[in-house]
Amino acid sequence: MRSTLLLSLAFGLAASSPLEKRQKIAFQSVAAAAESVIATLPAAALGPTNVGVVATTQAPATSAYNLPSAISKATSSITVANSPNTSLAPTSLPANAKSAAKRELEQRDSAAASSTSCATYTGKGPVVTSSPSAWINDPALTSAATNAPVPTGYVQADGFQNLKGSLQMMGYLTVKSLDTYDTQACANYCDNEPLCMGFDIYYERDPAANTTCSPGKNPDSITFIGCTLYGFHVNASLATNTGQWRDNFQVVITASNGYNKVGVKHPGIYDNIPGFSKPVELGNASIDALFWPPAVFDSVDATGNNKLYTYMGMRSLQQPYDARVCASICSAQTAANKNSPDKQTGTYMPCNFFTAYVLAKNDVPVGLQCAFYMLPWNTTYATNTGYYDYPNWPKQDVSNHYTIYNSMAFTASSFAQGTADFGNNNTLAGSYWTNPNAFHSS
Repeated sequence: MRSTLLLSLAFGLAASSPLEKRQKIAFQSVAAAAESVIATLPAAALGPTNVGVVATTQAPATSAYNLPSAISKATSSITVANSPNTSLAPTSLPANAKSAAKRELEQRDSAAASSTSCATYTGKGPVVTSSPSAWINDPALTSAATNAPVPTGYVQADGFQNLKGSLQMMGYLTVKSLDTYDTQACANYCDNEPLCMGFDIYYERDPAANTTCSPGKNPDSITFIGCTLYGFHVNASLATNTGQWRDNFQVVITASNGYNKVGVKHPGIYDNIPGFSKPVELGNASIDALFWPPAVFDSVDATGNNKLYTYMGMRSLQQPYDARVCASICSAQTAANKNSPDKQTGTYMPCNFFTAYVLAKNDVPVGLQCAFYMLPWNTTYATNTGYYDYPNWPKQDVSNHYTIYNSMAFTASSFAQGTADFGNNNTLAGSYWTNPNAFHSS
């Protein structure tokens, strides 16, 4: 599964305008590339398709997310980059990746239907014996969704009530089986999962027995109550799993409600990341870094030797939000650069600061963003809150809105000198640079 997108790491100024002194992130390009990756993710990374079987045969249901595996995947593509004019090209995608993902989804469903195990299943939801088309509108089911209370600490996602499909989106963590349609019970599961930002609760019409062992391959139905947890905010537009056929049995879904955690911070789990300080919360903004020092930038020579672009680039990861993965990339990049310094100067580019945040396009998350810097910046520079773009400019009838949430900043506990003399490190406090005058080019 390709779940990591490597975006251009612009370590130099070659592509920057002489008048552009701040870091600029082309969110349109980030989102477009991330969406291409998301389209190729296998079904297992988006949510369970055989929900009743998965949730009732795993006690408790195991998480689809594994931190060591995520770190291994994210750091496997680290490339040494110490030249001011070096950039790493975006990861290419195989031309048949999208069709491969579709085949995997079909194969998963086919495998479930053709299993030789004659297991039987029981559901905890209301017994509704009507046809699938009538089942999805039965008041015994839909009334639970329309009357469900919003759990404490959550908000209902816009338009995410009583839908006929469950979520299929990146950031899938796990699925739980509920005894009743209880939004608070599902929220409790989310609260106990540190990476959970939102959840989907719904009824699913499942077969009471394996279809291959049933007369006509169409067994009686049960009603399963699903609670799926995600590492991003959920969005109604992604409730696209409307069911499937398992032989002659039709799986359908109804009463699908989505809720998002308010003020997600993941308190505690990022306080002791090896090599980094406790995070500073940036809220709904990312860092808009300057070239440093500004005075040097204005008088830079033709070769660019007397300028430093502290922004080292970014990575977009299509996995649950986890700042620990960003930290691992930052540390791995420093180690790789240090082990292969510039042959002429003996210097290297250290990663001493990074931010982790969610980028969303029209409220739909496109991934965990990790932005890396040689120099830490304080909250004064957390001014990038996203923006609108108009694809049909100058006609402004349609726009895309790029937003940021759950943004955090981390500073290396022990600064690597690399290409720069950071002066008196005692001037560092918390996770920001307090005395810029102590910094100068080496």
